Amino acid sequence: MALILKRGSCITDMRKRRSQSTVEFMIVLSLLLVFFLIFLGIFEARRDEFVLKPEQYAAKDVAETLAIAINDVYLGGNNVSRMVYVQDRIESVDDFLLLVIPDVRVVEIRYNERHYSFPLLSSDVTSAEVSSGWVNVSNKEGRIYVQQ
Repeated sequence: MALILKRGSCITDMRKRRSQSTVEFMIVLSLLLVFFLIFLGIFEARRDEFVLKPEQYAAKDVAETLAIAINDVYLGGNNVSRMVYVQDRIESVDDFLLLVIPDVRVVEIRYNERHYSFPLLSSDVTSAEVSSGWVNVSNKEGRIYVQQ
């Protein structure tokens, strides 16, 4: 029994369909791979922006320590005071500037051409430029005083 194949026969059509589906699969797989590589490249380029470096953690900690003390004294009410120690050294930072800015209601630290701000609950705070050492934060009749 001889099998005679004519043009357009069943076996030829199956081979064409199989090779067409293989080509389509390869195209879809290639597009997914290209998309994944682009996404991975963008993610790697932006990863450094999301990861805080040790000096950023330390600077953030200094600003937050003072700001939290100011907010605690504000919430504590009249005649409440608190002593806070501002560290004199931050890892990988030569010099930093710690500011209490009542107009914007923040404590801001500036270091290595960067800055970090932490919000205050009240704008009724004395503006101050704080250096390292002990800082007295006190509430006198609703006004917050920051003094060294």
